[in-house]
Amino acid sequence: MQRSPVKTRFRFTFWVMITLVAFAVLQVFTFCSRTISCPAFSDAAFDTWLPYQQGQWLFFINSRQQKDSILIEVVERSAAEQIKTGFNGPRCHIYAYVRGKGNLLLNIDNQEAQTVSLALDDFNFSGGAMGDSGIRYVPEIGPYKTVYYYSHILEGRTFNNVELLEKDTMGLKGGDHIYRVYLSRENGIIAYERYPSHDLWIKQ
Repeated sequence: MQRSPVKTRFRFTFWVMITLVAFAVLQVFTFCSRTISCPAFSDAAFDTWLPYQQGQWLFFINSRQQKDSILIEVVERSAAEQIKTGFNGPRCHIYAYVRGKGNLLLNIDNQEAQTVSLALDDFNFSGGAMGDSGIRYVPEIGPYKTVYYYSHILEGRTFNNVELLEKDTMGLKGGDHIYRVYLSRENGIIAYERYPSHDLWIKQ
């Protein structure tokens, strides 16, 4: 029995189309799948303003000589690496973070040297990249403000290159909350203040 020339031609065209589509898909995946080099985390301003080391203790004392302490348990920075990317595959993740606990919990995150978040107990601040005057504040992120001082006096002590991170007290209900955190270049957190008591704790 002889095959129809039309059916034969149709089948041939069909398989040619399937082959071309498969080849095109393979080319797309091959093009998208490549090895890229991810750089190590590097942010000089972050290292200068928040120069913490694993195993470091931070002590803070108020006017009644009460003491709070934080042990820096983790300091991690992403290392340089090579990764294989592909369709919906991984991308470079460049980061640094600091974790500390004690009487207070401390969490600091830096993503891509573009955004920095700092959490000290119930105080949660998020901003943009760090610079010469500390963490750049992004107004739409939350009810905070920042002030930079070339020199600032706290309880008779003078600190240089200070950034104040301050939370709006309108939303603070019940209890005593941290609403001000002071950072100093090359010193990290130098003080914090609670509301409504206005109890000021200074790093020793």
